[in-house]
Amino acid sequence: PSSEQKRLKETQVLLASLRKQDVEKDRQIQQDTDKLVRAISLRNQQVELHTELEEAAALHPQELVRQEQRLQDTHRDELASQLRRAAQAERAALQAPPTDSALAPLADSELQEHEAAAKKQLAEVGAAHTELFDSQVQRCTRLREELLEAQADVGLARQERDSEVESAKVTEEAYLAEHRASERKSEALSVEVRTKRFEMEAFQDSQRGLDGQARMLQKELSKVAYTFGQRDHELKVKDSELQEVRQSLASIQDEMDDVHLRLKEQCGRVQRVEGELSASRDLGEKVRGMRQMLQESHGAIGQLRDALEQERQKKEQCSQGLKQQRLRTELLLQLLHHFKHRTQDLAPQAMLAGCAGGAEIIQGAGNFPKLEPMSSTPGGGY
Repeated sequence: PSSEQKRLKETQVLLASLRKQDVEKDRQIQQDTDKLVRAISLRNQQVELHTELEEAAALHPQELVRQEQRLQDTHRDELASQLRRAAQAERAALQAPPTDSALAPLADSELQEHEAAAKKQLAEVGAAHTELFDSQVQRCTRLREELLEAQADVGLARQERDSEVESAKVTEEAYLAEHRASERKSEALSVEVRTKRFEMEAFQDSQRGLDGQARMLQKELSKVAYTFGQRDHELKVKDSELQEVRQSLASIQDEMDDVHLRLKEQCGRVQRVEGELSASRDLGEKVRGMRQMLQESHGAIGQLRDALEQERQKKEQCSQGLKQQRLRTELLLQLLHHFKHRTQDLAPQAMLAGCAGGAEIIQGAGNFPKLEPMSSTPGGGY
């Protein structure tokens, strides 16, 4: 899509600008490193010159020539070793180590400059020892200040470079992720294009096959048209023959009509016979239905007989229950009448005694035979 392409272009432009900034920072760091190396070398040179001047002031002037030769040798060796150590330290810090081949011209030029300065200074030592000493002291202080400033600048530059490197790494990772996603999409699109191309080739092959089949069908159609013309001529001949056959069939049809009339008469007679047979068949079915109804009525009468027997038995049970209930009611009436006569015109003690007697009477009445409960059956009555 166009939006993703725009984003990719923007990220590419951003990465290009970040790379340019990184290159500028590396160049600035390299310049600061060169300044630092020069400052270190000058400081070392200043220290050595200071010591040499003190020794030269103390020793005989004849020692100056020998000291000059020795100073040059030691200065050359120490400067080379210091340059190598500084280069190695900066290579480890910046992860962009310069090679020994790059350091060699710089070391030679520095050595030549310092040798010339040393010779010049040694030539002027005898004439202006005091002035040289003061100037060297001032130069040492100035170089120390420049060295401190250069170290501070290098630290800031390193911090900025580290932060910019981190941001560049993050941006590069995002760009790589988007690039991988776009590559996957492009691969999917290429696969789809290949499948469409294969489908198109298959369609073209099928189209060519259909064209060949159409040509073959055209040839067969011409052959069929030729055979159709021949068969049309044959059909005309057969039509004439069929006309003759139709005429013979017309005469046969007249004869068949006569036979058909006779068959109709016979069919009418057969239908009348079938009607009589169907009427007799209907009567037989009605008779069978009546027999079935009689059998069902016999079954219903038997069921009614059984129900009447059950009703009769229930009626007898009910009559016995009524008799027992009537006896109980009579006994209760007699008991109440007796209790009423006994309780009239009696004192409380007599009433209590009468109550005890009544209880005995009630207990005696409880010895009567109990009535059996009436069995309730569905459809029963008194």
